Amino acid sequence: MKKWIIAEAVMVVAIILLGWMIKIQITPVAQAEEIHPNSFELLVETEDGLVPYSQVRIVKIEVEQPSFLFSYQQDIQTRIRELEPELADTLISLANCESTLNPQAVGDNGNSHGLYQIFLRWHPDVTREQAQDIDFSTSWTANKIRQGQGNLWTCWDKI
Repeated sequence: MKKWIIAEAVMVVAIILLGWMIKIQITPVAQAEEIHPNSFELLVETEDGLVPYSQVRIVKIEVEQPSFLFSYQQDIQTRIRELEPELADTLISLANCESTLNPQAVGDNGNSHGLYQIFLRWHPDVTREQAQDIDFSTSWTANKIRQGQGNLWTCWDKI
C-alpha cells in the first residue's frame, strides 16, 4: 500500500545579506511507502527519482558577497564620515547592524526604510525617499543620537 504526500508551496528565503531577497519556488513531492504494518518509509522525489529520505543529503551552500558591493559599502562609509565625522564610527556601526549598509533596505513589514531603518509610522515627518537618502538619513539619525535618542534603534545596544 502506498500513500502519496503532495505539497506545493512557495518558500521565501530571506537572506539578510545586503537586504537582498531570494525567492525559491519548490514543489516537493514525497511518497510514504508501507514497509511493515503501520510503519512507513518516506521517499523524496529528486533528479534521480524517488529516494528514501534517510539517503537525502543536505548540502550547505556558501554565498560570497560580490566584490562590487564591498566598494559600494566603502563609498557609503566614506560619505557618512564626510557628513558626520564626530559620530561616523557610531553611525557606520548602527547602519551596518540595521541594514548591512544598504540604503534601500526595507524591514519591519515595510515600515522601516534605509541605512538606519527609520520606522516611518513613528516618524511621519520622514518620507520613504528621505529615509533611503544617505545624506538626509545620516544627518537625521545623527541629530537623534545627539538628542540622546539612540535607543530608538534596536541595534543601539549592540554597537
